[in-house]
Amino acid sequence: MKNYRLFFRKSILKGIWIGVTLAVLHLLSACCKMHDPVLHAYGKVALKVQVDIGAEMEALGYTVPESYHIDFYDADGEGWLNERNMMGNSTNLYLNYGWYHMLFYNNDTQLLRLQYGEEKHSLEATTEKYPYISLPDTLKQKLDVRQMPDLLYATYDKNIHVSDDLADYIYLPEQNAYVLEVEAKVKPLVYIYQIEVKLLHNSGQVIGCENLTMTGLASSVDIFQAIRGGSEVAHQVPTTFTNGGQGTSLVQGQLQTFGQYNADGQKGQNLCYVSLNYTNGGKRCIPVDVTQQMQEQPKGGYIKIVLDLDTIPAPKPTDGWHMEVNGWDEENHYQGI
Repeated sequence: MKNYRLFFRKSILKGIWIGVTLAVLHLLSACCKMHDPVLHAYGKVALKVQVDIGAEMEALGYTVPESYHIDFYDADGEGWLNERNMMGNSTNLYLNYGWYHMLFYNNDTQLLRLQYGEEKHSLEATTEKYPYISLPDTLKQKLDVRQMPDLLYATYDKNIHVSDDLADYIYLPEQNAYVLEVEAKVKPLVYIYQIEVKLLHNSGQVIGCENLTMTGLASSVDIFQAIRGGSEVAHQVPTTFTNGGQGTSLVQGQLQTFGQYNADGQKGQNLCYVSLNYTNGGKRCIPVDVTQQMQEQPKGGYIKIVLDLDTIPAPKPTDGWHMEVNGWDEENHYQGI
């Protein structure tokens, strides 16, 4: 009788063990086939930022950002939820299931000043006044000269879905995890212009050039809407001066700007002031209208100016400035990006 009871007891325990094992296997199988929000409170999201910089943009001076800032908004109420900084162009993070709006912009900047609006539903990028202005006093008083902005890339993507359906995820064996991939394509909001001033018949009278000054530019941009606004400002552009053959000299500089100033549909006039230094110690500031070239290339390009020094009187031997209003030729060139 004792052996029978022992056998019966072992059979019951064995049956229970087999039942529990089958139940566990069934549960694991079910978990592998579903992505239940009750069991998994968050979705793992791989965020990747892409900026398309082709050979033409590289030649103009565009570079790939080193880091980004991300703001998360609730797609239903559009309220701000959270933020994240990201080194490089990708990151992995966990988000609640649901719908989001996401603002991406690079934050590897020094000269940009960013100001959020009410409830972080707007973001203005601008710059401060330029402290070292090389212009005649009459122009210093007339122009609002600001620092050139750093390169800025951004996008505001709406209705990004962090799904609770495992079918929307991809399995990454190296992480042993299912990941939802989200890619944002940022666009430049600061444009680059390569400016070249060709000086003809320079027999040694001009030995250098001060900063170029470009007028008729926007002072800010709304990163959400990519709309340029603010006031009309000017930027000073550092230059290089080189002597070529046959009495030709080149002045070159890189302008970075939010774009042309546009108020009530009227765009500002883009004057490029070329400030030449002469061997006798005098200086001459020559304004050149490049509005047409800027309008033909609203998102960056090449500005070409030709000045014939035989038609421009040399200044008197003095350290003072002299303004010149005539005597230039203009070449129009443009290249889309």
